[in-house]
Amino acid sequence: MTTFVGIDLGTTNSAISTFDGTAVRTYKSPEQNDVTPSALYFAKRGGLIVGQRAYESAARDPGSSAMHFKRILGSRTPVRVATSEGEKELTAEECSAEVLKALFAYLPEETRKGGDIATVITVPAAFNTMQREATMNAAHKAKIGRVRLMQEPVAAVMSVMRGNNDNGTFLVFDLGGGTLDIAIAESTNGRVTIQWHGGVQMLGGRDFDRILVDNVVKPWLKENFDLPDNFSASDKYKALLRAAAWSAEKAKIELSSREESVIALDEQQAATRDERGTDVYLHIPLFRETLNTLIEPRVLEAVEATRKTLSDAHLQHDQVERIVFVGGPTHYAPLRERVVQELGIKGSTEVNPMTAVSEGAAIFAESTEWEDAPVEPAKPSTGNTDLGLVLKYENRTADKRTLVLVQFSADVEGYEISFSNLDNGWVSGRLSLKNNLELKLDLPNAGDNNFRLEVVDASGLPIKVEAEHFVIKRTAAVIDSVPASHRVGLQVQDSRGNAKLLSLVEAGEPLPKSGQFEVKALEAVKAGEARAIRLRLWEGEIDAPVEDNRPVGMLKISGADFDSGEIGVGSAIVCQYTVKESGEIFLDVEVPAIQGSFNSAMRNLYSREDDEQNFESAGEEVERQLDRTSHRIHEFNEVIAHPDLGNAIERLSAAGEAIRDGDVESIQAARELNLQALKTLAAVTKENPGVMLRIKLANLKQHYATDIEPIASEKAKQKIDLLFSALDEDLVDSVDYFDEHYSELKDLFSYIWFSDFKNLAAHFHRLIKRSQNFSDKTEFERLASAGKAAISSKDQERLIRAVLALQNLWPDQETVDENFFLSTTNVGV
Repeated sequence: MTTFVGIDLGTTNSAISTFDGTAVRTYKSPEQNDVTPSALYFAKRGGLIVGQRAYESAARDPGSSAMHFKRILGSRTPVRVATSEGEKELTAEECSAEVLKALFAYLPEETRKGGDIATVITVPAAFNTMQREATMNAAHKAKIGRVRLMQEPVAAVMSVMRGNNDNGTFLVFDLGGGTLDIAIAESTNGRVTIQWHGGVQMLGGRDFDRILVDNVVKPWLKENFDLPDNFSASDKYKALLRAAAWSAEKAKIELSSREESVIALDEQQAATRDERGTDVYLHIPLFRETLNTLIEPRVLEAVEATRKTLSDAHLQHDQVERIVFVGGPTHYAPLRERVVQELGIKGSTEVNPMTAVSEGAAIFAESTEWEDAPVEPAKPSTGNTDLGLVLKYENRTADKRTLVLVQFSADVEGYEISFSNLDNGWVSGRLSLKNNLELKLDLPNAGDNNFRLEVVDASGLPIKVEAEHFVIKRTAAVIDSVPASHRVGLQVQDSRGNAKLLSLVEAGEPLPKSGQFEVKALEAVKAGEARAIRLRLWEGEIDAPVEDNRPVGMLKISGADFDSGEIGVGSAIVCQYTVKESGEIFLDVEVPAIQGSFNSAMRNLYSREDDEQNFESAGEEVERQLDRTSHRIHEFNEVIAHPDLGNAIERLSAAGEAIRDGDVESIQAARELNLQALKTLAAVTKENPGVMLRIKLANLKQHYATDIEPIASEKAKQKIDLLFSALDEDLVDSVDYFDEHYSELKDLFSYIWFSDFKNLAAHFHRLIKRSQNFSDKTEFERLASAGKAAISSKDQERLIRAVLALQNLWPDQETVDENFFLSTTNVGV
């Protein structure tokens, strides 16, 4: 018998539940709590503690503790902890795996060791592709068997449906420790359609804790102790601030049931002395009114995200019956009341906000197919080949009665058919076998309902049928489809040399989805070479520039991956892809030129690591991204003032200030904010396309005057003048030819610029100076050495090849040089 397990792997707390088709059970921690803190503690005498004891130990020994690591899943940011054997670096995947192991240990031993287990682990809908894959890797490290991922709001919907099968539309507001997920679901007779979902990736209870530390704890410490102005950036005070965050979280939780609490640490817990040698402590009264005021901007941000989700679903607030609150922070009544007040939709607490996601995940695990093949809503069973007998029915349904359709192709005059329920002995009796015969079957059992069919000929003799036994599963609810959170596309180069996205799936499109496309190689790769064809994936809705979206991974086919032959320029690359319900992406690639097959599950091929960022060392890089985005928005806003752009500039400025402390979460939040600002800029640009074209042209003219004109020949200058005149005319008469003339001019600039050895060498040095951005260190070192040798020997062609290869290897979304125009894509359409 299969045990169906659901795990809510949370930022702050995690939970594990099972569902047997009838009852849901949530397994308690050793402390008899429904949830387990997602916390690790490395004891001084050795050994690892996971859960509540680890969380409690974080106050007295924060350096030996690890918490909130879910927020850095999908990045290369290390988790550093002090252990009995010295400092140790862990990945967020390894930390998450330890939490999964601890949760799994709550299951009965006979289930863990001898049973067939199918587990669904939830991820936020706002998670990107890299974060989803990192979660799956954590499950593999935990060795918990068959695992699928499911989006948290969908799991919450399943939990709601188990307790309330009423028809209608409802909204799930899932505010967890790290993310806000919103799902709008429509229920019809137990069938659920997720109409849309949205959310905010860096918005949760953890952010409320940080607000308390920044606005209450830090000012109080400065007022009461002798601390440097930038003490939060000092290693000396990092342990103090981690302990203070722990205390702030506890005080915040207490305000769920009280009007007043205290952020408190005694001298032993603080374990820090100020600049005068005085022992530091904390004792700060905290009132509900204070907390409400401080978190109000983030609560209103959550409200705006909900309004946007409603708008994307083309719904008004009065078309939604209720908001179902899920997640620990929604325990706080003032937060729920503010959301209800702002949206004008009735609030509901019909599910346990702490366990709804794990319970819903277990229900989903029981209701879904576990084969690798895509799930079809109707699964036919084929009977006797000679008869051509086919039964059509839904193999999973939430209904207590279901329709079976009988079809056949042979002459069956006088034949009869009968059905029987093998579980309770019900028999239909013999029915005349007619084509398109319909029969309603009762499904008395939650879970599997086992049936048998029999066919007899005109003489009453039994006719053997291949699929005489079939099973129909009655589930708590059925999710018809899950909409994709974002567009996912493959970067290609069009005939004009411009980068564009070839869409695999669009935002809102039903998942799972499979498809196929064909591209061609724009660069030759021979067997054994280090060079590679790179199929780069991006996530986001921005058409141009492609780099404004989120990089999510790359399928690399290098010369080292095949033994003979060559992928020539123009060679066909055939890609089959699947985007699963969880948002996971799988690619299978055929290259006929070398008779090669490659897939994203093969070792050393799919490399999300190339796009993962180490937020510990990314502060300067992210600050450059913020400055660059702010500059672009300022350019646009000077022409057409737009309130959304003004707000984006203010938030980018505040984010830039916050990351100077070197705090990992602030850097990550700033990067997410930068992506959101780019999305805002793209939306406003789409409404005013002519403005952006004028800005692009002005920048191009400035670049020409500064960098290109001094090194251009007279003949080139004449051609450039003609192209600039054409662009000016395009803006006045018709923009149809603007992109073509603009691309031609860019290509000419690139040719002139590349012809100048000094410029080329300067760009090469800018690339290798930022070596931390290249995760493929071996290839980077090879190309850096080749470029240096080319500069020494004044070999321009060799230097061009090194620069192009380095640019192609560049993983980050920021352009290295604003005026470097060559495309980094080496596949095209």
